[in-house]
Amino acid sequence: MRVFVVGANGYVGRHVARAFSAAGLSVLGSVRKNAAQLSEELPGVVLRQMPEVDELAVRRIVAESDAVVIAAQLNLQEENELYRRFIAAMDGSGKTLIMISGTSVLTIRSGGAEDSRRFAEDDPFSPLPWLIGRVDTENDVRTSAARGVRAMVIRPPLIFGNGGSTQIPLLFESVRKTGFACYVGEGLNRYSYVHVEDLAELVVAAVARGTAGALYHASVGDIPSFRHLAELIAQRFGCQTRSLTLDEATQLWGKFSAHVGLGGNSRTLAPRAMRDLGWEPRRLDISSDVLAGPYA
Repeated sequence: MRVFVVGANGYVGRHVARAFSAAGLSVLGSVRKNAAQLSEELPGVVLRQMPEVDELAVRRIVAESDAVVIAAQLNLQEENELYRRFIAAMDGSGKTLIMISGTSVLTIRSGGAEDSRRFAEDDPFSPLPWLIGRVDTENDVRTSAARGVRAMVIRPPLIFGNGGSTQIPLLFESVRKTGFACYVGEGLNRYSYVHVEDLAELVVAAVARGTAGALYHASVGDIPSFRHLAELIAQRFGCQTRSLTLDEATQLWGKFSAHVGLGGNSRTLAPRAMRDLGWEPRRLDISSDVLAGPYA
């Protein structure tokens, strides 16, 4: 099987490409620039330099692969257009398309307060207005199964490990910018989490054994709280923690991160991923990783 990873130079994309290569598959990947240099970091992966994944590039990717995994970070409009092109190019082919989305679509805004609600793969929920477009794209991908596309959606929560993440570096950034390890409000809000290598293994399992039209969560548990992560970072740097109002957090991290990524709750369960794909995540200790990992 030939697998193409769109965005193979990104944090998630690199790990996904390596996992497919380790599983013995033929792996290709797209990068926007520096393909020759990045090839040294991804041995066994054939990289294509594609400044833009336009319709011609999509047709080429589909023609030379059996499965496509989109790991690139895009804005909602770019994302919707890209998936529309891939679905059209794969129509009736039976080829596999994997969308790596995220559990931010399930976020409950709380300003740092705890919320006990959790969502399994197909539990009903009402997405935030900012994220309705992403849910629409998820639904377009999943319903393309009726058009002969073996399409699936994977939602990772907070991703950590090997020095990469979205949310954790923002907490480290608060120390650099303010001298304090910051959190929002009470800091009792929680996200579920997954190590990036466990996520990559789930993607490989989905390509091998996943069901067309399925949605899989990639959650292994919940962080104790964002305040707990801030306290670990304060311990690491020998500084104090600090609570921020939403306005202060927005000034520091931007509106989306303040209200959703660091100020809300997104707690998820992954029964379908574990039951149907036999996914067994093994890297569970996020606290030790924040204390000792190379985020700084």
